[in-house]
Amino acid sequence: MNKLTKSLMFPAISLLIVAMIYGGLSIANLNNQTKDLQKQNQNITFNVANLQTNFNQLQSEENQTAGINNNLQQNLTAAEKQIAELQKTTSDNSTSNAVATAPAAITKTIIQTIDQPVAENQATVIIDKDGSYLGGIYQVELQAGDNAYTVLERAAEQNKFTIETTNWGGDLGICIDGFNGDDHFSDGKYWAFYYNGVSSDAGVSNQLIFNGDVIEFRIETY
Repeated sequence: MNKLTKSLMFPAISLLIVAMIYGGLSIANLNNQTKDLQKQNQNITFNVANLQTNFNQLQSEENQTAGINNNLQQNLTAAEKQIAELQKTTSDNSTSNAVATAPAAITKTIIQTIDQPVAENQATVIIDKDGSYLGGIYQVELQAGDNAYTVLERAAEQNKFTIETTNWGGDLGICIDGFNGDDHFSDGKYWAFYYNGVSSDAGVSNQLIFNGDVIEFRIETY
């Protein structure tokens, strides 16, 4: 019995030692695996934290981008409104300038009653009546380059009256002082020259005459 026990005890002890060694190795391996798992868990936690930080940063940037886009949209809308107002102002100014610069119609009004019809290539000379000279209305054939004075001269030649003149030169040229020797200067009157019903600032020699024109001489007071 003792021999059997002794013979079995040695292998049992050997197995126990092996088991203990293997168990110790397994425990050490488990500890190492546990540490590795803990380290991996820490890494995962750190990565999750980084991902969360990056996500928060991206979300913040997205919000900022949305704000910038909103500001840009507002600025774009305001710019479009200003452009529309400028276009409207430019259009209004263009219309106003067009109206302001449009040439005014010029109406030639002749306030005279002429019984004689105006023939082709003729002008009319009208001289007021006064105490010393019996005026009248005369039709005169026109010639090339005629002015009011040359027309009046032919009217005088054809109707036997005289003309008194003063040549002032320059823009005035020849001015009419009177007819048949009566200039009326002594009583504060003068012979005014009208061209087509409008008082002329030019002398008779500077006013060109064309077909159908009317030249008139009226007695007026200074």
